[in-house]
Amino acid sequence: MKDSAGASKIIREFSQKDGNIRIIGHFDADGLSGAGLMGKALLRQGANFSIRIAKQLDEKVINNIAKEKAALYIMVDFGSGYLEAINKSFESQCVVLDHHQIQGEPSANVIQVNPHSYGLDGATDLSGSGVSYLVAKAVDERNADLSQIAIVGALADMQDRNKGRELLGLNKRIVKDGVDGGYIKEETDLLFYGRETRQIAKAIASTFNPFIPGLSGEEDECLRFLIKDAEIELKEGDRWRTVSDLRKDEKQEIMEHLVTHLDSLGVDKDAASGLIGKVYTLNKEDHSSPLRDAREFGSLLNACGRMDRAGLGIAICMGDRASAFSEAQQVLIQYRKALSEGLKWLNEVPDRVEECPSFILIKGEDVIDEKIIGAISTILTTSRTYGQERPIIAITRTKENTVKVSARGNEFLISRGLNLGEIMQKASEMVSGSGGGHNIAAGAQIPLGKEDAFLMLVKEMIDKALQVGEKAES
Repeated sequence: MKDSAGASKIIREFSQKDGNIRIIGHFDADGLSGAGLMGKALLRQGANFSIRIAKQLDEKVINNIAKEKAALYIMVDFGSGYLEAINKSFESQCVVLDHHQIQGEPSANVIQVNPHSYGLDGATDLSGSGVSYLVAKAVDERNADLSQIAIVGALADMQDRNKGRELLGLNKRIVKDGVDGGYIKEETDLLFYGRETRQIAKAIASTFNPFIPGLSGEEDECLRFLIKDAEIELKEGDRWRTVSDLRKDEKQEIMEHLVTHLDSLGVDKDAASGLIGKVYTLNKEDHSSPLRDAREFGSLLNACGRMDRAGLGIAICMGDRASAFSEAQQVLIQYRKALSEGLKWLNEVPDRVEECPSFILIKGEDVIDEKIIGAISTILTTSRTYGQERPIIAITRTKENTVKVSARGNEFLISRGLNLGEIMQKASEMVSGSGGGHNIAAGAQIPLGKEDAFLMLVKEMIDKALQVGEKAES
């Protein structure tokens, strides 16, 4: 991407000046990865910089950021959907490193690096942290070691929605940088969470992507499943075995019984295929560390961002393996507990999940926190509990008395013409809100009391998109 050269030149120039460089990153794992690795790159340049993490962008947030009067702003994992507001508010030079769908055109003092500008898909070809990495590497080739952090962000952003859970597009090029430098090992294996560090039952119970109904979050059920159904030996002498200890035939046995388990619950048994795929190991991390598995690293960052401890995630991305890492592990426990409680709360009362003709509506009310409603909708999408024919729209009330919306689709719906990023943008603006994102995953913020009007607009737009897709196929 040729814009990377222009962005890297500006960053090098401002790194040699006295003025402060302000990095602003999104609070999810992709944003933390991108902001953290850019911070590491600036540190190596000897730059005067600071990092701020934001939950979302809107005109108010952009105006507040502009008041900080930095010499250079670097926006990571958002910005492309708010170019008009950025153009209006920022007098200083601004670099936007994003992968979301673009709205508007950048002004003369704004340089944008975005895969969509080159006909690439920001949902699968390159993440926000990937954009940040390519620019950081253009700043200095020494930053090739930051490829491992970029891959963490890409996986956390679920850019592995491909056959065999493999990263493709420009993400694959970043993986190659990591493999060539000895930073990353790529192999195919079971994708249970904690495959090298947790006993087998804990690993299965800790797996939420994809979500396994009846087993995810249920360690006792996982023990029963392994002992009675799959008949797996869980210990070798006094030592608990991990997934990485399993023989090939044992792994096959587990997968066969998982398919049977899902089928018995009426869940699409093909969902089990998402549990086998590419594993990305970070070779420089300690063998006993959960950071060694790039997906686990991403889960830790997601927890930090969504539990208001983004600073811990940034510190870890920049190399802290002491106090920040220790604190983050406790935050992860709290985060996973919040997810489990949210899913349990939804299951307790059927009315909290409404199966509408055009979409599945998740009503978080003010119980499911706005910071995890996106994660909840992703889990429900990957579980295939509600099939693949309708997207999931999740709503919950925020502390500011607005409504947070999270929308998730799948490859089947995207192939039929669904673009949730466009739908969230257009529908939210029509009710005085804001939104956007990717074709497969997007979000919005709308005024309280506008839910019904918004959902009616979303219904009409989804129906129109899928009807057009059907005509194109026929």
